[in-house]
Amino acid sequence: MMNLFDMTDGKMNGFELAALQSEEYADQIIRIFKSNYEDGDDPSDLLTVIVNGLGVTDEDLFPESKRRIENEIKNYLMRY
Repeated sequence: MMNLFDMTDGKMNGFELAALQSEEYADQIIRIFKSNYEDGDDPSDLLTVIVNGLGVTDEDLFPESKRRIENEIKNYLMRY
């Protein structure tokens, strides 16, 4: 079985780079959301504004990154 993240040679393939970029986008979206959300705001609208502002498209995020964003935002809103 091939190891998808083999960093032993010091090089990254396209998939590894895309996965890391997807997670970086997810981190940014979550961080910006938490710093800009105010009680009463529509979370979906705020997420749309954030994503559009970053220039992120659906193709830029892996499914796991999308689930992580959704889960972290839901957990944040429950605590808020």
